[in-house]
Amino acid sequence: MDCILTNATVLDVRAGAILPDRSLSIRDGRIREVAEGRSRAKDVPEIDLRGRTVMPGLADAHVHVTAVTANFVALRELSPSYVATRAARILEGMLMRGFTTVRDAGGADYGLADAIEEGYVRGPRLLFCGHALSQTGGHGDMRARGSMSLDQCACCAGLGTVCDGVSEVRR
Repeated sequence: MDCILTNATVLDVRAGAILPDRSLSIRDGRIREVAEGRSRAKDVPEIDLRGRTVMPGLADAHVHVTAVTANFVALRELSPSYVATRAARILEGMLMRGFTTVRDAGGADYGLADAIEEGYVRGPRLLFCGHALSQTGGHGDMRARGSMSLDQCACCAGLGTVCDGVSEVRR
């Protein structure tokens, strides 16, 4: 939506300054101009921000949007569709807190990233790494105590995959 944001306080992160009483011209979903005082643009709606702050979006380089429970062993047993639905709420919450880009360091996949990109899920841009690599007994080894079997599936819920040794890491 094209519009003019008036009476804005702008956080200029490059200059390290807070700039009061600014107008921002928005065209095609992007800030095109920041001007001191009121804008003279016509034919577009004006939104008075009443001094509220406009700032660049935040980025978080280490999140786990599919960690829908702190019990990571139980996470492996959850339905992928259930995990994705819960992750959608987590992603929307991140967006509402000002994060416009997040990097999922283990768990999310291209399906969530595509759902955001196509508008099915509200969330920040999602950069995903797939499952984290872990050694046996490491923080990505989601087996229960005493469990010897290692049933791993790249498409199932979970944060990590076990790979011991150079050849398995390369694979």
